[in-house]
This record gives sequence, C-alpha cells and structure tokens, in this order.
Amino acid sequence: MNKYNISSEAFARANNNTAVIASKAPGLAGRLSLALLLLLTTALSEPAHAQVRTWIPDEDPGPPFYARVERSSVHTEIVPHTNEWAAVVFYRSPSCVPTTFNLMDLFDVPRAFSCDLTIDGFEIWKNGPPPIDMAPMQARLDGLGAVPVWFVSWAELQVAVADDYLTIMELESLSSLRKGTATFFRETLHPTGGAQNPKLMINAHGILEDGQTFQLHHSGSNGGIQTEIAFR
Repeated sequence: MNKYNISSEAFARANNNTAVIASKAPGLAGRLSLALLLLLTTALSEPAHAQVRTWIPDEDPGPPFYARVERSSVHTEIVPHTNEWAAVVFYRSPSCVPTTFNLMDLFDVPRAFSCDLTIDGFEIWKNGPPPIDMAPMQARLDGLGAVPVWFVSWAELQVAVADDYLTIMELESLSSLRKGTATFFRETLHPTGGAQNPKLMINAHGILEDGQTFQLHHSGSNGGIQTEIAFR
C-alpha cells in the first residue's frame, strides 16, 4: 500500500485493463501506458506525511514560558487588553517565576519547564516536535481549574513596560492589580513560525480575590485584534 491506498493487486488490474483497452483501441495504448507509469512512479516515490500530535504534559513539557507577555505579535499587543484593562495569563505557577526574569522576553528555556503547569492540552506538529519543527502548527490548551489571570490598568502597564523590562515583582506592585483565578480557560493558538495564518483565541471566566467574577474573550490575527474584559 502507499499514500494513495493503491495496492499491488489494484495496479495489476489497472495494467490488465489498459492492455484490454489498448487491444480494442490501439491509438490509446501509448497514452494509457504513460499515464499508468506516471501514477506508479508518483505513488511509489513520494513518502506520506502525517501530522504529529503531542499531549501536554505526558509527551510534551508545555509552553516554554510562564505568562503570555509579548513585545510584538500579530495576535496580541504585549498582552490581551482593552482600552481600560489588560490581562496577564499564567500558564505556570506565578510563585515559580524567577524574580529577576524579564517577562517581556517570554521564553525561558529550560528553566520554565521546572515550574508547575496550570494547563494541559496538546500540540499538532507538521512533522514532529523539536528539533524537527521549531513551532507547532496548532496548540489547544485547557485550564486545570485554577489558571491565574492578573488584571492591571492598560495605561499603568504601558508605563511599566516603557523600559522594555517587566519582572513578576514589578507586575505585582502595580497599584491597579486585580488577581483572579480562571475556573474555565481554553486557548487555541496557531503560532507564528508554525502556522500559515497565526491566530490566538482565549476564552476564560472565573473569580477575583475580592469575590467579583470576570470574563475574558480574546481573538487576534492578521485580520485584527478584539478583546473583551468584564467584571461583575
């Protein structure tokens, strides 16, 4: 069998049929034989490519970062935000973030892998995880029931990152900080470097420390960015 699911028996039958047709219509013999030869050559020479799915955390250590804070991205502007509020989602325990690490750098390999995940899920790779592919085509992440989401004033956060440096301690010291826990969290990511059309979608809701509830909806791609944050 091959990627076209054509067995050797099927090839034989096709060859016999070609011979029968050729005997009845000699003018077709050359064209049919050439077509069959091309089909055989293509089917036998081209390898099949199957996408690879890895499960987090059983087969994959998960995102190589602590929180989604990005300098520049087609699907977010630093973090998901409205004109009033910004949301910092932690994929690993905030208490594990090194105090001097610049969250603006996003990736911290391999140190981030030692911190407990707040999510699980899977990643889909075109050929396979590193060192084969450097980024997945898609990732789906689901919260484990208590995903930390910290909300701060967008204006205050912009001032804090103006020097291109943001630590966990600086973030925690912002006067507008409201800490929340997402009891429901789902993220679908088509990352830059792995997907043809990068896109990020986040849906979450949960409870703030003061007892209020929150909802977070974010969708970002080359077509634009939309974020909704609501407290009740």
